[in-house]
Amino acid sequence: MRCWMFYYAGGIILCFWTSFSTQKSSHWCAGFSIDLNKYTCCSGTIHKTPHLSCCGKSAYNILESSCCLNELTLGLSQTVSNCCGSKAYNPLNQICCGGNVLLRKSAQNKCCGSELYEERTHLCCGPHPKKVLLSKKTSHDLCCGTELYNPIKQCCCYDLQVISVDSITSKCCLNQALLTGPTSPHLENQTAYFDEQRLTGKHSAGHSEPQRQVRRKKTSGLAPFDSQYCGQQLYDPHTSTCCSGKLFPNNAGLTQCCGEKSYELSEEGVLCCDGQLYHDQPADSTCAGNVPYSPHNYTICQKAAHLPAGQQCCGMKTFDPNVEICCNGHRHKRSAADTACCGIYAYSARAGRHKCCSGQLLDVSFLKNKEEAGCCGPLLLTDRRNQQCCHSAQKTLAYKTQPSHSCCGHWYYNTSIWSCCAGRLIPAPTNRTGTQAGEEEFILRPWMDYNSFPICSMTVMLGTVKSSAVKGNQRFVVLTNAMKIQGKRCIVTAQEDSFLVGPLDHCSTPALKQNRTYLWRKISGHHYKPLSDVPNLTAALHAIMTFCQSMTRD
Repeated sequence: MRCWMFYYAGGIILCFWTSFSTQKSSHWCAGFSIDLNKYTCCSGTIHKTPHLSCCGKSAYNILESSCCLNELTLGLSQTVSNCCGSKAYNPLNQICCGGNVLLRKSAQNKCCGSELYEERTHLCCGPHPKKVLLSKKTSHDLCCGTELYNPIKQCCCYDLQVISVDSITSKCCLNQALLTGPTSPHLENQTAYFDEQRLTGKHSAGHSEPQRQVRRKKTSGLAPFDSQYCGQQLYDPHTSTCCSGKLFPNNAGLTQCCGEKSYELSEEGVLCCDGQLYHDQPADSTCAGNVPYSPHNYTICQKAAHLPAGQQCCGMKTFDPNVEICCNGHRHKRSAADTACCGIYAYSARAGRHKCCSGQLLDVSFLKNKEEAGCCGPLLLTDRRNQQCCHSAQKTLAYKTQPSHSCCGHWYYNTSIWSCCAGRLIPAPTNRTGTQAGEEEFILRPWMDYNSFPICSMTVMLGTVKSSAVKGNQRFVVLTNAMKIQGKRCIVTAQEDSFLVGPLDHCSTPALKQNRTYLWRKISGHHYKPLSDVPNLTAALHAIMTFCQSMTRD
């Protein structure tokens, strides 16, 4: 606890108290005390980057790597991977069979021991250690031990632990009655009874439960729907006010509660601050937590009092916006004309030493070719030729580039196994015309990635999705609050309300959510392609213009 300032108000000495930690988040690692906001400790090994996960002694980011049995797999996010022993794999495109990672041939592939098979054409039969893979003869075939049988013409007999396939008219099949199988009449009746009981709430005779009734207490002179309780006492809210279990007269509806006390809105000099009632307060008084103060005398920043009054706040401290910049409650000196915020840090984009990726300030000074660096959400892509960024509203993940693969939201899928339609994975191979390069333009990227994109040299548009309609293979989208932007020329043009965009190829265009704002690239006429979803239209417009103006000054 810390007291920030004493002052005299209404004859009382008051103190602004606030509780916060000024200590660093310390941790012992290999005999050293480290700050966890700057370092990560993994089994006695210190890493210079904070807030990472550990894989043995290695530190890694779960958004770009995976850990299985203390073995690290790079280029595959742990949020979408599975483990096969110590090897991580992508279950969309691979499968783990008998401890080995195999490439899927279709989305329906299953394992039979260490072999891969497809359920539509084969069955895996037999006990676990001795499973055999058998080709189906008909679509009705089922397993009977290590053999196949057709339940329409045959049955699977269990006689003295000997499993055999007999004709449906055999003595074995007729006597069996399938009492233990899913077609047992007894089981069916039992299941039906439980389903009826669960769905309808009906019980058989002898199992009925007494019905419960809720009764309202009646008091003479009070209408049941108007009466309420204040503690144990019944009262009429039209004539009384209940404050923390205590009753007070309600004066013409102006009586209010402040903790356990009451006051009238018509009273002068009364101020309620977080349940504390104060009297004889100046008319301009306001609250800082549960303490009143006059803004003409002090500057209050999150319960911390500062002199003189009239200053700007940055977190709990004051700052001068002429020479400083406030980044999420942290103040910094403006070291350059283009000083900007990245999360809680300030940096100069033109200096080229750092890159801001979704609020994470990342060091790029070690890179030989900084132009090759790019953002993938909060991740830094150091080799964009061999890395693929896939983005959805839920996640942004980086993958190692693979041939014949593409993004569907945050998933990275094999186009010979899956296809993607409007952001939804479909377990069937891609069968669409058009080159993959053309399809790549429809992949949504995180909004902050465009601070290094040639966005200033093209015509773009910001607009909020009002509605969309699908006609055949085409989609048409109606935008509201649409603004066409020519960043290099610093020109912003408002478009007509209900601006129609289309036609778009329905399947190759990501799903667009209603009432969400997107950044669009103009192709021709009303033909635009979505580039990114943006959190706020005004903030996005300001960011684009600021970035393009800084590029013009260069």
